[in-house]
Order: sequence, then C-alpha cells, then structure tokens
Amino acid sequence: MLSSLYKQAQSKNCDICICDYYEVYGNKKVYTKAINKISDNNKINYMLSNPSPWNKLIKAKLFKENNIKFLENYIYEDLATMPILAGYANDIAYLEKPLYNYIIRNGSTMRQTTYNKKLDSIFVAVSHLENEFKIRNLYSNYKDELEYIYIEHLLYASSGRFLYFEEGKSKIKEIIKIIKEKYPYWKQNKYYKKQSITFKITCDIFYSNNQLLINLYNKTRKILKES
Repeated sequence: MLSSLYKQAQSKNCDICICDYYEVYGNKKVYTKAINKISDNNKINYMLSNPSPWNKLIKAKLFKENNIKFLENYIYEDLATMPILAGYANDIAYLEKPLYNYIIRNGSTMRQTTYNKKLDSIFVAVSHLENEFKIRNLYSNYKDELEYIYIEHLLYASSGRFLYFEEGKSKIKEIIKIIKEKYPYWKQNKYYKKQSITFKITCDIFYSNNQLLINLYNKTRKILKES
C-alpha cells in the first residue's frame, strides 16, 4: 500500500495521496471508496471525505512546517485534524484501488452496546476544527465545507450513534442547539443539497427532535440491521 501511494505521490507531485479500502466484517469484505467526488476540487473532496489517516500518505513537512498536531486524549482526533491539511497541501492525489483492510469489530468505541462517554468527544473535535480554521485563516475559504462537516459528522452521524442510548437523548438536543446557533440555514448548504434523500430525511428527523419520528426511525434501523 505504502509503495503504491508513494509512487502515485511522486508521479503527481502531491503532498497527500489517498487510496480506497475494504471494510471487513468477519469473512465479508466491502469495497469502499475513500473519496466522495462532491466537487471538481481535490482539496474539497478530501476535506469532505473519510478523515481517517490510515489510508493516506502525507508529507511530514505539512505537519512540521505548519505546526499541525493531532488532538490528544479524545476520539475523533482525525476529524479534528485531517481537514486542516487541505489548506496547506499543494495538491492531493487519489489512487482508486482498495489497498487497506479496515476491520470492523463489535465492541469498539463506535459500536458498543452501552453508552461510552468517549462519544462526547465529537463536540470537542468539531469545535477544535472550527477554531483551527479561524486561527489559520482558513475559515473564509472553507466556511461551506466546515458547515457540511458539522452537518455530516455532528447532526447526521453522531445523532445516529447517540440515538442508541438513553444518555444520548440530551446529546441530540445539544447537537440541535449547536446547529441552530452556528448554522441556522444549514439546509441551504451546497454539499448537503447533493446528498441522497435518505441522508436528508435522516438529518430532518434528528433536527426536528420529534420523538415519534425518531423512535420510528430507530425501530426501522434495527430491523434493517438484523435482516
């Protein structure tokens, strides 16, 4: 994997190179695209895709010369850090080959059956990322992208995780409050508009905080997961 990414990075003269991967569930492997081609701009596609570092080769100077460090002692440290690199990279290459196996394990922090306080780290991560964008003068150029990160990772993904737990109900309310205060016109986001109807309906359900709809959504999701 590293050899292939290095050759691609050299040929494209880029600072970051990314590859596709397999999600592995026991004996089942699912080919997963690493980049959402949501824009004609490679940097934006990178910024709005999976922020995990394990399928990427990155020039060390991006971290060293720009004093970029991973957020410590929190999960979601990749989300809090990886998008920042796009603001400094000269170019980003994408190798559309599945060169990494990402093993999905039951019982991990993201897939536990009991509530884990570590999930609260999402609030720290998005806040840290926003502050870094502002400190580094990236906010004005990537305001729409940051808004979409809040929509996808906070409203959509984290609400879905908190939904499993009784303790998570207050966290969903906190998410709604943050979105209302920071991005009251989030439905006008150009990247949100490009998403599937399922994605949009899910965001609407969480944002409405209508318990009847949320309970119905949760039951439907459990049925689909078990089938």
